Amino acid sequence: MKRAFLAGLLLVLLFSLPPGAAWAGSTVGVILTRGTPSYEISYDALVKYVSGRKDVKFILQRPYPDPVSWSNSARKLMAVDVSAIVTYGASATFAALKENPGVPVIFVGLTKTTAARVKGKNVAGVYSSLPLASLLRYLKEIQATRVLGVLYDSREADSAHETAEITKVSKEYGISPVKLNLVKAGGVAALLANARIDALYVTECATAGTAYQSILGAMWDRKIPVASLIDDSRKPAQALITLAPDPVEQGQLAGQLLLEALERSSASGLGRVESGRFSLIYNYRQSVVMGLRISLGLVTEATRVIY
Repeated sequence: MKRAFLAGLLLVLLFSLPPGAAWAGSTVGVILTRGTPSYEISYDALVKYVSGRKDVKFILQRPYPDPVSWSNSARKLMAVDVSAIVTYGASATFAALKENPGVPVIFVGLTKTTAARVKGKNVAGVYSSLPLASLLRYLKEIQATRVLGVLYDSREADSAHETAEITKVSKEYGISPVKLNLVKAGGVAALLANARIDALYVTECATAGTAYQSILGAMWDRKIPVASLIDDSRKPAQALITLAPDPVEQGQLAGQLLLEALERSSASGLGRVESGRFSLIYNYRQSVVMGLRISLGLVTEATRVIY
């Protein structure tokens, strides 16, 4: 009888807890692929946004950009019984969902197209839409561009989508695209050395991010301009033109979705949220060093100009 009384008292206390207290002590798994600088900044912003909840702990997995590593990371997180999973990039998201984790999945850093391909009721996340075609317009203002190298990793869904889009738009601008599939960061020197191109377009992929400073150095030595979707602002070298979504905004939006999903124990109905802010960076200083034409349009429209 005493046990029955205590059990009843426990139930009363449980249902009288304030909203959100039911998920006190939640552990959140994070799959953050190595080599993408914006993901690191976004993750920092997410953790800071959630830091007011002292009862939320994070377990971080940093897989290499390959299907086996993404799947293994998801399985490891499921093995420790996390309350939710945050995934950075489309490939990590697809890998996590394929494992049927049974907990809310919050994705971050996807393109609009890849976000539309994410299926499932217990998933929500943040995506961005970037004006990729504008980079080609700026490149043509800077110098005559007939052949454009497109550096990507076919294993990364977002990178593959960006490559398909820029390949299509290139032809509309009278530019011949050459796809450069970088599946191993160590092979970047040989891949670029054999490329006969007038300019290089770097998609947002972790493999290129790992070797990004080397990529820029090799192109500067050959006086080849680089337009990039990788914002590596924590490092000294910058592309001639950089276009990237605001990683801090993405992290904050993901943090908001995560807290809502934890409180409800579900991401159902939270939907996909668009990250509207982005950076357009013009490396004016490098343009002068390389003897390229100055783009007055870029000087005017850029959110940041490096002098």
